[in-house]
Formats: sequence, structure tokens, C-alpha cells
Amino acid sequence: MTRPKLILWYKGSNKLPIYSLDLRGGFKRGHHWKDNSTIGNRGFVYYQESPGKGGGDLVQWFSSLQLSPVLREDSGKYRCRIDFSNTPTHNSWVKLKVIVPPRSPVIENDRGVSLTTKSDPVTEGSSIRLHCTTSGNPVPAIIWKFRGIPVHASSSHSDANTGVIKSSVVIKDIEQTELDQVVECIVSNSDLVLPASAAILLDIISPPQRIKIVREFPHFTGGTVYNLTCQVLGSSPAPEISIYKGIKLLHQSSREGNVSGRIHSLVVQYRAERADQGEFLICRARNILIPNLSIEDQWRIDVQYKPEVEVRVEKGSVYTEEGQDLELRCIVNANPPAILIHWFRQGQDLETMMEKNIKIYNDKLTITNILRLFDS
Repeated sequence: MTRPKLILWYKGSNKLPIYSLDLRGGFKRGHHWKDNSTIGNRGFVYYQESPGKGGGDLVQWFSSLQLSPVLREDSGKYRCRIDFSNTPTHNSWVKLKVIVPPRSPVIENDRGVSLTTKSDPVTEGSSIRLHCTTSGNPVPAIIWKFRGIPVHASSSHSDANTGVIKSSVVIKDIEQTELDQVVECIVSNSDLVLPASAAILLDIISPPQRIKIVREFPHFTGGTVYNLTCQVLGSSPAPEISIYKGIKLLHQSSREGNVSGRIHSLVVQYRAERADQGEFLICRARNILIPNLSIEDQWRIDVQYKPEVEVRVEKGSVYTEEGQDLELRCIVNANPPAILIHWFRQGQDLETMMEKNIKIYNDKLTITNILRLFDS
């Protein structure tokens, strides 16, 4: 092939080149010029050659225009003009189509608020309208899917100049069984790039279904602080949960929610007291969007505590004379109730003394004909 003297690149119908490579001084001293208003430093014309078999100006050569990075405005028709010394000028054309991958789609509600995880809460039997917006070149196509099944868009508007497209979909007659079903917006504009998508879960207003106070302990011990957990299944949005001791609201310690499983839990601290015996712990849950509807669970409080003992004079007096009788009763307050009572005198078990004038009937001690030796 004959060695070229001048390589020119044109874009569109422009009469002035966007790039020129002057090889009249030899390819090693080729002079590069570029139009900064179009490609600037992003463009470069490569040229390489090797000696031909015939010698002289016959060489093997190759040239290309390279752009990096490629921009959307680089799309168009390009013309390469090659001038030689003794042969006619050669022109060739190429059309460049630049694919701008779709921008990550955004799902919005009617108020233009972006939805990232869930839709706005809707009631059973109602409808919801969602919008998906993206851009790209060419203008992307948008496909809606609900529960994995394609659904028709209710409207679509696009701008070829900016590549922006907005598609809307309406889901009608929503059923409770569609709670947490996936609504997906899928966008694509070329087989050369992977589709992009955005997805949210359908949120349907629903009441709490079940409630349970977690019974980790068979009973409580007086003076001990416990963490009480109440679990609620269902409810959208998340339920309002409260735990009471009788009518007293207990202070919240922590709260957790499992969005996918619709399990919510509340933890409170409770200090068991003897006076709480027989009262109820009550956990109550409600959805604030559903008035006059709540569920609750109750747990009767059983507080166990060590015995509290009081000795009471039933007959006679602690200040008595010899020969008098004395009757004492042991009053025990305990939970669980005391099953065994022992009477002691100065550390000695009275049941072992085998005294004839001493009679013990469980919680009652009777001493007849008191002697001075019982002064204790």
C-alpha cells in the first residue's frame, strides 16, 4: 500500500476536521492536531507501518481513531479522509452508536417520594400507583413485575433528548395475601449491558395476629430484676407494644423488629416484689392505623420469697410466774408456704428435750406449769 501523507477525521456534516495527522515529514515525526471543542484530550489517532515487499512508498500501515472515555455526545457518523502523494484521496465512513447503560431505576409514590424497601401502607381492597424513573441512551424500556409476573404499565412518558423515561403502574384490588409480595421495575436498552432493576415489598395495613409474653421463668424471686420479652406476630406497620404490671406501665429496655417475618418484640425490666403476688403482667399490642382493635396476653405473677417469721403469744404472757401456762404461735409468711416448723429454746430443738410439760402442734407451742429454768 502507498504511504499516506495526511489523515483527517470528520464528524457529521462538519466541513472542518476534528482530528488531523500530518505524515508528510515521515510517520515518526507525524504532526497531530485535534479539535478541543469536540474530542479534546479524549481522542488520539494511532498510526503504525512496516516495510512493504516492493520497497519505496509501498508499506504495510494501519491507523485508527480512539476515544476514551466515550461520551453520549460522541454518537454520530464519522468520515476518515486519507490523502496520498500520487494516488486519489480515499474516504470511508463509520457510524458510531454510543450505548449509555440505564441509570439505576428509582421507584416513587404519587408524592414523588423514593421507596427503597416497602410501599406506603395500603388497605385491603384498595389500589396503589407506583412510578419508575430512569435514563439512558437509547431511551430504556421499562417492564413492571408483580409477584414475578409482568404487568402492564398504566402510562409511560419519555424524552429522547435527555433519555429520561417515567413509567407508572397501578395495582388494584389488593388482597391481604399479597402482603410483602415484590413489585419490581426492570429497565434495559441494549443486549450489550445487563438490565438494571429496583424492587420494593407491598405493604398492606394489617392488625397484629398473635401476642405472647415469653415465660422464661416458672416463678419470680422477690427483689430480683428480670428482663421480660413480649413477642407480636403480624401488624403492618409495626405495632405499638406496651407491657404493664397491673395498670402500671413498665419501662421499655429495648425493641427489635423482623421486617420479613413480621415478628416484633419488646423487652422491659421488671423488679419482682412480694406485694406483686397474684397480680398480672399484661402485654398489649395495637396497630395505630386500626383504631379500637388490640390484642393482649396476661401472665399471673407468682413471687417466691424466703419465710418471714413472727412469734405471737396466744395465752399467758412472756412475763409470767412459775406454775403458769404459756401458749405461743409461730406466724409464717412465705411463698411457697412453709411445710415444716421447728421450735428452739436457746438454740436447742424443743422436740429433742422430751419435757412432759411441752407440747408442740406444728405452729403452736404450749408450755404448762412453767418452771424458772424456762426463763429464756
